[in-house]
Amino acid sequence: MPGKRDGSFWVDTRPSFIEVNTMIIKHIYIFIISVIYISTFARAETVEVYREGRWEPRAVAPLPASQPVEVEKTVYGGKRTGNHRGTGFFRVEEVEGRWWFIDPDGGRFVSRGLNSVNPGDETAYRKNQGLPPLEPREWAARSRETILRAGFNTLGSWSSAGHFSEPELRMPHTPTLHLASAFGFSIGGAYARFGNTGFTHGVVPVFHPDFVDFIKKEAQRRIGDMRDDPWVIGFYSDNELPFRHDGMIGRYLDFPKEDMNHIEARKYLENKYGRFNPADITDADDRAFTSHVLETYFSAAREAIREAAPNHLILGSRFHGMALHNRDLFRVAGRHVDVISVNYYHRWDVEADRLASWTRLSNRPVLITEFYARRIPGPKMDGQGAGFRVRQEGARGLFYRNFAPALAKAPGCVGWHWHRFSDYESAGDGVFQGIVQASGAAHEQLIKSMRETNDALLIFMTD
Repeated sequence: MPGKRDGSFWVDTRPSFIEVNTMIIKHIYIFIISVIYISTFARAETVEVYREGRWEPRAVAPLPASQPVEVEKTVYGGKRTGNHRGTGFFRVEEVEGRWWFIDPDGGRFVSRGLNSVNPGDETAYRKNQGLPPLEPREWAARSRETILRAGFNTLGSWSSAGHFSEPELRMPHTPTLHLASAFGFSIGGAYARFGNTGFTHGVVPVFHPDFVDFIKKEAQRRIGDMRDDPWVIGFYSDNELPFRHDGMIGRYLDFPKEDMNHIEARKYLENKYGRFNPADITDADDRAFTSHVLETYFSAAREAIREAAPNHLILGSRFHGMALHNRDLFRVAGRHVDVISVNYYHRWDVEADRLASWTRLSNRPVLITEFYARRIPGPKMDGQGAGFRVRQEGARGLFYRNFAPALAKAPGCVGWHWHRFSDYESAGDGVFQGIVQASGAAHEQLIKSMRETNDALLIFMTD
């Protein structure tokens, strides 16, 4: 009998039935925990982000598991499904709760774009380095190959689409018309600043008696031959206009008393309170008057673009910043635009509920028109711009991997545009924002990472 002698007796040392089962359960538990750790935490990565004067870690979601997907594409890059008719121009359509661009041949299209695809930075670089001038066609062919190699399919805002006019170089693109900005400059009521246009008193002078006629003529002038171009997805009316509601009436009252912008704000107060007393203004008044401003702007912009390009989509005015907190902005714009465009900054992770609310409020799909991560060698080279600052070059691709899949999964999102194609020529050594350097050399590590992410997302983009 197994055991050992204890004096005059044998003692059974075999484990009991309960002990055996306890040990088995313990080992199974350890195995399960190990599997969970390996499949989740062991695959998780973190990057260092520079925020508010310090470096802090941010988690990166694993790349979605996927299998290679064979997609039959139209000439525009959309997926052929046989379910949509081609109209000769881009349009949007909601299919079983999910929004899509439908390309001119009837293909389902998700716009994965790059902003500022233009030769400006490389031209400046070559001039400063004493190199021969850039050859436009060679630049366009090389740039197009790089864009496609990274898994993108659209020339975003501020791109030189004219350089891609030859049939073999064509790509879908989204021009910005800058209607309100042009009007502001024409009357001396606007000024250039980094990122967007500044306006006198911080508001768009939409009540000026010449505003509507001016932007109609400006739309005709800027659209020109693009009126019949099927490669144009649609037009942004402007970029980052000051549509935050707080203090809106007061800013219009800052115009001279004889100015129509002042008169419109004064009339609002007199109609509501039977008198003119700025002390009466409440937050509700600011919101209501802001909606009046928005209705005036978006209805005029819609009419101007529809007259100049009746077949193209109206892509909104690229909302940003504090204006995104104004729910009425989405409600009013949704009555006049085909797509809500948002420059989406200061978020490491996509806010799925917030993104869904933009579609719900506007009843329109959403196109994310700016986001990015910039590599900086150190805090002293922080530079300008709203994108995330990361310490390592590889972290830019990880940021894209963390952000783009969540956008792809959002039923209301029809695309996203990284800001921008090229590094700024003036940014300084080691400061990277684009997918190519100012010299034209590709950021191969970023391109490889973006392509891996974009390929993995095909399953979401082609359902």
